[in-house]
Amino acid sequence: MVDMNIQTTLEQFGLSKKEAQVFITLNKHGSITVLELSRHLQIKRTSLYRILEELIRKGIVETQVDAKTTYYTASGSKQFESLVVEQESKTKLLQQAFQELTVNLPLTTTQNQKETSVRFFRKQLGLKQMEWRMIEASKNKELLIIGTNQWYKTLGFDFAETIREAIVENNIIIYELIKHEDAEDVLNPNGTTTWTSNKEYVIHHFRHRELPHQVLQLTQDFYVFGDAIQFHGYQEEDVMGIEIQSRDFAQMFRQIFWHYWNHATVIDKFGSKIKMSNK
Repeated sequence: MVDMNIQTTLEQFGLSKKEAQVFITLNKHGSITVLELSRHLQIKRTSLYRILEELIRKGIVETQVDAKTTYYTASGSKQFESLVVEQESKTKLLQQAFQELTVNLPLTTTQNQKETSVRFFRKQLGLKQMEWRMIEASKNKELLIIGTNQWYKTLGFDFAETIREAIVENNIIIYELIKHEDAEDVLNPNGTTTWTSNKEYVIHHFRHRELPHQVLQLTQDFYVFGDAIQFHGYQEEDVMGIEIQSRDFAQMFRQIFWHYWNHATVIDKFGSKIKMSNK
């Protein structure tokens, strides 16, 4: 009965009956192959590939590549909230459906998850999904960034403000190394600037330093959080991202970040570390 309720809810988000069945099955079983999925649903693999391709396009299914095998995983309920925001004409209906979905569809995040995994994301929808994944994994923690201003230029001012609000709400501290051109966007002592209206974010949750181009030329974005790292790429029309879940990789790149931080230039009062509060 619960599955039928979830299926009905998913169909309100524009999923077909079979797409909803595939999503529900992935949510139950975690990362599985097309062969395993075919056995669970009694659907031919050729048909499943088409369904999975459409679910990936919608941003609610992810792929993981391990050696020569591809695994598929349900992205979870956060992506549905993003769809609600983007489809303002259907806001009321989608918000009601989202609330029901989050109650009835708990996300399986650890089931069948291997020690090291790699996920690939494409286009703006994929990068938005990556932003929400970082928020979920960084609650009450630090998020380290070596990057550019391309992320909010690509994803839009409104979405960037939504992410900054979520950073404040989840007590996340941002440490970011930026290039000289981006450092020209002045941060005033009272937290006002041209690129955000969220003073609480600037004053209490954001610190940055300038990384000279002689040390490292910044062209893409790089993030370290929890036991994961992300790379966001912006190459003409090819907007993509890679996420690696690995404690060893995260620890190594965290050391690299702080090495660069210690050699970077303090450009204003927002260049020192923040004492993490317990909210």
